[in-house]
Amino acid sequence: MWLTSGLPQALPQAYLRPTSRPTSRPTSRPTSRPTSRPTSRPTSRPTSRH
Repeated sequence: MWLTSGLPQALPQAYLRPTSRPTSRPTSRPTSRPTSRPTSRPTSRPTSRH
C-alpha cells in the first residue's frame, strides 16, 4: 500500500502515459511559436522612445 503513497502515483503516470508523450512531440510543432517572436518587436517600441 505504501507504493500508493504518492511517488508511485507520479511514476505510473510516467509509465502509463509514455505512449502519450510521443503524441506530445507532434505538439512540439508549435515550434512555429518563433512567429511569436515578431510579437516581441513591441519591445522595439521602447527603443523608439530613445
